[in-house]
Amino acid sequence: MGLGKTLTTIALLWTLLRQGVNGRPTCRRVLIAVPASLVSNWRAELRKWLGDERLGAVAVLPGGGGAGAVAAWRAGGAKPVLVASYEAIRSLAIGPGAVDVLVCDEAHRLKAVQSVTQDSLKALRAPRCLLLTGTPLQNNLSELWATLDFAVPGMLGSLPAFQRVFAGPIAAAADARAAPAEKELGATRAAELAARVSAAVLRRTADVLRAGLPPLTVVDVFCRLTPAQVQTHRSLIARGALATLGTGATATTVLPLIGRMKALCVAPALVSGEAADGSTAPPARPPLPDAADLIASSGKLTVLAAMLATAAAAGHKTVVASTRTSALDAVAHACAHLSLSVARIDGCTPPAARLDVVNSFNGPAGAPVLLLSIRAGGAGLNLVGACRIVLLDLDWNPAHNAQALARVWREGQTRPCFAYRLHAAGSLDEKLFQRVLFKQGLADALGGGGGGANKKGNGPAFSRDELRSLFDLDERTECSTRDLVLKGEKGTGSAALAASWAARAAAGTDACLDAAEATGAVTWARAVRGGLADDEGEADAEPAAEEEKEAAATEAADDVGSLELE
Repeated sequence: MGLGKTLTTIALLWTLLRQGVNGRPTCRRVLIAVPASLVSNWRAELRKWLGDERLGAVAVLPGGGGAGAVAAWRAGGAKPVLVASYEAIRSLAIGPGAVDVLVCDEAHRLKAVQSVTQDSLKALRAPRCLLLTGTPLQNNLSELWATLDFAVPGMLGSLPAFQRVFAGPIAAAADARAAPAEKELGATRAAELAARVSAAVLRRTADVLRAGLPPLTVVDVFCRLTPAQVQTHRSLIARGALATLGTGATATTVLPLIGRMKALCVAPALVSGEAADGSTAPPARPPLPDAADLIASSGKLTVLAAMLATAAAAGHKTVVASTRTSALDAVAHACAHLSLSVARIDGCTPPAARLDVVNSFNGPAGAPVLLLSIRAGGAGLNLVGACRIVLLDLDWNPAHNAQALARVWREGQTRPCFAYRLHAAGSLDEKLFQRVLFKQGLADALGGGGGGANKKGNGPAFSRDELRSLFDLDERTECSTRDLVLKGEKGTGSAALAASWAARAAAGTDACLDAAEATGAVTWARAVRGGLADDEGEADAEPAAEEEKEAAATEAADDVGSLELE
């Protein structure tokens, strides 16, 4: 999130390696565990702030050389810091007792109660442990327990006791159908848990950025579906797709339909060739149509094309982020039509190449557009060469979305920034946005960043009726989210929240938004100036290309839940 965790950690390590209570250094060897995509970044940051002459560091880069790096680090002296990926640490012969200080970056990677990663790190028996994360809580409270129990074993008791005393009551209180007594108990337990957690957590919020960075305006843009999108939606329903929601439906049968509808909301061409009759078979990837026709067939792409052309004409770079590589392909096709060159980071970009892509994009001769996978490229990257970022669609996990937005508005940025989230008005796309907003509520109650609870984590999931309603298309609404907020429905009855949704973003707020409005494809726009919300945190940094799809499916499946039980 650009809150200075890396620099603060480097300063702490320098102090521990140089000073101690008895006039001797507190530690001799430090291990920094990071996602594979951030190994080069950490090595560069250590050199930037201290230089090799002050603090030598060795890094285990992809492609081998780990044994030599560990040997140089074990020797101590000039190279007391070892930087390695979580995956590499599993195979390195480090052994217990060799690490004086263990630093875990993107520490929400430790959120699984039982995992090979946790076991390999625990085997090191490091006497001092520092976890860096913007989201100790993402999907459920068991993740919070696992992360804190790794840092301070036994702090929150056993997992069964934690779930009984804290997780259950807190998640039950988050349900809009909860009784007053349940809500009161949930609030009490949430306050008690927050107090316990605060003893082991040093938390920084976006307030530390607002004083030193240019302003950030977050804009939610609701786009009108084109006739082609409406027709494709009707065709999917007419082909019996909703039959998958009958008795015995599970996440396995529902998720493919949700995926098709999400793709439709980006562009109808992305669902061409999909299997009919609710089949879960992998769809064929048809060739994209002519770029001009592709743009005209999609409300989102019409809006995006206007924004990109306007930003480029003003000399401003833009990051376009999506959860779907097929959507990034469509944007690349549209950019070629607009004569805009693009750079790209997704799950297929080698970790060692990412820093080169970032440095090239941030440079004066870099491409005007960077295409970014929300899951594979959303963490640890500094994209201050751009002052605009567009989220073409949202991830199920609100932390992933916030992490992507924070790539632009961070230390080193010198220009006012705009972050746009595009939603297809009245569709499943907008309803999932509302679901993401709901998931944020539990994290708010605990004072932490990230997402909220899902079915697996004892939180409310979709009932079968709610799931069916996701596929209802409201062609008359300008913005159903605004309608819900102003009516105070689904727990949204906050005066401050209602005020932020009451008025449409004024003309002149931003040239790119004005250009989008001029296309006639925008039904509603809401602009909030002042920066990312404090509760918007970081997400898992970079799964491998195959893991990216699996992680997304797992998270979505948790939300859908076991429908036959509803």
